[in-house]
Amino acid sequence: MYSELQNLIDKPISLTNKILYQICNNTGEYSWGNGKFLGEKIWLIGCSYAASPERRYIKAKSFDRKLELDNVGDGTGKYFDEIGEYIVNNEQYKDLVLALNELQYKYKFDGSSNDLDLLKRSVEAVGLLNEMVKCASKRYDDENNPKIKGNVEYRNQISFCSKFLHFHCPDIVFIIDGFTRRAASNLFSQNSKKQLYIENRKIGESLKNVLNFNLPNQPIKCFDNISEYMKFCEKSYALCRYIKNSQLDISNITYYPRTSDCILQSIKCS
Repeated sequence: MYSELQNLIDKPISLTNKILYQICNNTGEYSWGNGKFLGEKIWLIGCSYAASPERRYIKAKSFDRKLELDNVGDGTGKYFDEIGEYIVNNEQYKDLVLALNELQYKYKFDGSSNDLDLLKRSVEAVGLLNEMVKCASKRYDDENNPKIKGNVEYRNQISFCSKFLHFHCPDIVFIIDGFTRRAASNLFSQNSKKQLYIENRKIGESLKNVLNFNLPNQPIKCFDNISEYMKFCEKSYALCRYIKNSQLDISNITYYPRTSDCILQSIKCS
């Protein structure tokens, strides 16, 4: 199992992701204060990671599905240009920027209160951006798609927001999607009958027990709308804590959340 984990730890960051990290380094012309560039980064990361917030509806309440699809986007990029400006002008925007500035640190992965406070604040930042993106989408529809107003429910964008903020705070923010959420749930489940594999190698109960030992002593309290993401981040943190304190060679790890995502993406079950 060590060799399989080591292969994933040593996996280099792709050129595409390196470019995204560079664009999101919060300096120069791509800094947070420019609504146009913010919108373009939302488009770039959302499309790159199949998590575009342009797919913003849960369901239509009282009209034909075709009308909903006609209003998702027109291919011109107008949606992204406008929601970038909406977010920058949102009264909570300064709170988000302040939160991100406070997340420019690294975990020690020692289970300390400082680490867990960082983890909680990262989850809250993702939750805040999620609400701002939903608000921006609704405002965009109110101004551009009057037929849709009041007739749709807006989906949570936690997956997109975790990916977006990860590139701005790569040492702190963990990435979640459907695949990694299920993998983390199965990996930390002590009652599951599913057999898990990583790189075609069976994952034994002993590893699962050690990983559970690295979880925070008490669940971190948070608001209900981000509770599922918080549980995922606790597991991701525990996985990274195990890796850092194991006998694995960690010299090639650039960002622990990236390594955690790589490992969870590789877990399969039968």
